[in-house]
Amino acid sequence: MRDLVLLHAFPMGAGLFDDVRVPGGWRLHAPPMPGFDGTALPPAGSALDDYAEGVLAWLDDRAIETCALGGVSMGGYVTAALWRLAPERIHGLLFIDTRAGADSEQARAGRDAMIAMLRHDGVGGVADEMVPKLIGGTTRRDHPAIEARLRALIGRQTPAAVEGAILRIRDRADATTVLSTIDVPTLVVVGDEDVITPVAEAERIQVLVPGARLARIPAAGHLPPMETPDAFNHVLRGFLSSLT
Repeated sequence: MRDLVLLHAFPMGAGLFDDVRVPGGWRLHAPPMPGFDGTALPPAGSALDDYAEGVLAWLDDRAIETCALGGVSMGGYVTAALWRLAPERIHGLLFIDTRAGADSEQARAGRDAMIAMLRHDGVGGVADEMVPKLIGGTTRRDHPAIEARLRALIGRQTPAAVEGAILRIRDRADATTVLSTIDVPTLVVVGDEDVITPVAEAERIQVLVPGARLARIPAAGHLPPMETPDAFNHVLRGFLSSLT
């Protein structure tokens, strides 16, 4: 039995992957980032490596020595950090609707504004700000129940967990150099309607990672595993079946 570990996006938990299905011979794991889904908060501070080290401890607790690893958005940042920290634990990588670069000064200012809003309006305010950007126009039009589901996933997170994630996203390092060292099979996935990390960001990762392949998911925004699970699962199964 082989193991696939998928890391969720901000500001939801592991429920993002409820509709993901893996082929026979594989087990899917979706650990929440520290603080999410009721787990213990990470140490104080803003180091993204806190999340990566939390995933490594989670793997150790379950005696998972190696895995295929992927992440959506924030989960993609943590995936890159895990490759830097423990490449020997990883035999395949997926970068899903994420980016290689660090935040610009404008983006960092936006993170600070979101923290202020969180402290004033709570997690619901963050959901109001984020949900319209997280899902594509096709999803909003044709699958309104997904928006309600997404709001519920966000609503179950604590303000402390959400603020900790904002800080770590804001202060993460540029991963360009890390990505260029990857030497395992890698798939880059992006929703065609993603406005947070558009197709151009996925294409940049494909160029940075030697031999990486790119899969574009029609009618999906930032969250293909939730918005278009059938299309995402098809791409995922093909990738996992190619790993030897």
